[in-house]
Amino acid sequence: MEKWIVLILSGMIAYWLLSLTIRRSAQISRWLRINQSVLPLTGSTLEAEVVSQPKEAAPLRSISVEEEALLRECFPWSVYFLESIEYRPQGVVCRGRLRTEAGEAYQTVKDNISERFADKFFVLFQSGLSDRPFFVLVPDVIKNKNSRPSFMNYMIAGLSWALAWGTTSQYGALLNGVKPEQLQQNMMEPRGWLYALTVLAVLSSKDVVKYWICRWRRIASGLLYCVPLPFFPGTCGTLLQLRAPIPDRRVLFDLGFGSLMVNLVIASAGLFWGLQHSTVVTATTESGILNFASCDPRFSLFLTGLSKLAMGQDFSTNTAIQLHPVATAAYLGFLMMAINMLPFKRFDGGYVVHAMYGVRGSITIGQIAKIILIMLGFLQLRLTGNTGSLIFAMLLMFFPTISDPTLNDVTEIDIRRDAWGMCLLAIIVLIFLPVPGILGKFLGV
Repeated sequence: MEKWIVLILSGMIAYWLLSLTIRRSAQISRWLRINQSVLPLTGSTLEAEVVSQPKEAAPLRSISVEEEALLRECFPWSVYFLESIEYRPQGVVCRGRLRTEAGEAYQTVKDNISERFADKFFVLFQSGLSDRPFFVLVPDVIKNKNSRPSFMNYMIAGLSWALAWGTTSQYGALLNGVKPEQLQQNMMEPRGWLYALTVLAVLSSKDVVKYWICRWRRIASGLLYCVPLPFFPGTCGTLLQLRAPIPDRRVLFDLGFGSLMVNLVIASAGLFWGLQHSTVVTATTESGILNFASCDPRFSLFLTGLSKLAMGQDFSTNTAIQLHPVATAAYLGFLMMAINMLPFKRFDGGYVVHAMYGVRGSITIGQIAKIILIMLGFLQLRLTGNTGSLIFAMLLMFFPTISDPTLNDVTEIDIRRDAWGMCLLAIIVLIFLPVPGILGKFLGV
């Protein structure tokens, strides 16, 4: 049991580390993570920096006097009344008063800056601590962000998918009862294909959706790379490199919500079919979350309901489930999707929460989520004696909650997206909430 936990956690950590190095380029991270001196969350830091600077210090200028005059012309007084221009090593901060709708103001100022300065700057629109939005001009140092992938990129991407197919199909064959000796004689054992197809479909669906959303929204992105693993489950998912910052919170919501919902539908469908072909066994003290021979889904209200719906009266009190290989693949994908739903940085759940409540709201919700997960871990420990949920919650304490800003982080999402986001948050609660005793008696589990 402990061996499988170590392997799964190792795969997730490897996936997270690869995401940090591939998903964003070094230039984007350097120029857009300017929250220590420019961004609204640390506006007090910016004000302290202004006060602490000696009066005789020469101002930092990233633009000339003539360019500053052109910059002032980019802010019509009827759209955004410009009051001051501040120079920082990371860029130029333009403060003033918003006089129209935020989206219209951003688009007007951005078009004016593009007309006069071409592609010299990224234009960020952020909210300060006093809820007064301000503009930040950050030098655009990203080169060839719109260039097409080379032939070598396509070769590497294809090779990664081929290797992932090979590793997942081998483990799928082993789960189907194929002996290692038989697998050595026939590496293309058909009994592993169904597992490989399921696990790749579940784990790659989120990034496939993001890729097409980027194409639809004209956001520069790289190719999809699959990460093979030399141990179970054979892969830990896919990686997608974004070559440009996300324009606004609406696009951020579409990326997070779209990938999570498609991932949820595919994982639930695969798990439902796999549970119908799984076997009910007697629950023992060894039954748990990662015991595929005696899986206990009662740690999740959503999974318990899905198991009851798929298996009917066979799944009852004091029973566990011996998962079919397809159910195992979908179940692993479901667990990784559940982690991806958490409101943390780089997670799709963090994208959705950031889009709905802004940067400051997403940080607060992320901290509350950590506390709730710790409480659920202690509850799981008291009810079942299982320490896995508590250890997992403690590991999540090290994940950051502050997310990268979008270019226009002031304009809020519309009511329709807000309603869909609330539905998704309700599903997340159902996934992480254990089955209450009263409801368990009602369902007969």
